[in-house]
Amino acid sequence: MMKKLWVVAVLVLAAGWVCADDFTGARPLGMGRTFVGVADDANAMEWNPAGIASFQYLSVLAGFNKEFWGIDGDNLGTGYLAAANQYRNYFAYGVSWRYFFSDVYSENHIKLALAKRFGWKNRGFFGKHPLSVGLAFRLMGNGYNSNNFVDNPDDPGGTPIAQDPVFAGGTSKWGFSLDAGLLWKLTPKFTLGISAANILQPNLSLVGADEGKTSMQLRFGASYSPNRDLLVALDGRYFTEGSPVISPHIGF
Repeated sequence: MMKKLWVVAVLVLAAGWVCADDFTGARPLGMGRTFVGVADDANAMEWNPAGIASFQYLSVLAGFNKEFWGIDGDNLGTGYLAAANQYRNYFAYGVSWRYFFSDVYSENHIKLALAKRFGWKNRGFFGKHPLSVGLAFRLMGNGYNSNNFVDNPDDPGGTPIAQDPVFAGGTSKWGFSLDAGLLWKLTPKFTLGISAANILQPNLSLVGADEGKTSMQLRFGASYSPNRDLLVALDGRYFTEGSPVISPHIGF
């Protein structure tokens, strides 16, 4: 029994880590997690909010992923819904909802983004080198379902998990943050992107512990498309998890 609980706990943490890293969208994942310098559909809501101003059509995306199939008692999954569109040539707007769930723990990230592209009219410097900037407002939270807690069978006289002091102030925590991005099409074939995710770094710990402070990520990307059938992209991420981490990715 305890071994099974440990396995489920590890999988919850692993899936939650993936969710927290914003690795969302079938197309970006299929390109090797490289989308900061591409960002040309509603997936830009999670990767680079400036990208929602780089196209002039309604983009709606949805996805669902059931994690770790075949494990008894497992109920882990992630989901994603995003939409983005242009208001004439004035600005772009988008909304997205990303979530992770399990029997005992869940995460939610809700975003509203606004972006502006300079260069739609093909005049002047930005007419030749269009530049998009974007800002996303992020509401994020996590919660625990105490109804599904399983107490330690090896400690029958111990305090039930649901009565642990950690949950004295409640079983959920919400916070507010910001994402920002820039997408610059230097040539018709070459694009650069940069974004900062989770700028305000809210603390989502139920007891205010330092470990509950969410980390900010800096992301850099470039894409090159020599023709309509080929797109090469390169991304790099910088964040801190105890020590600085640099994570490069390349995709096609």
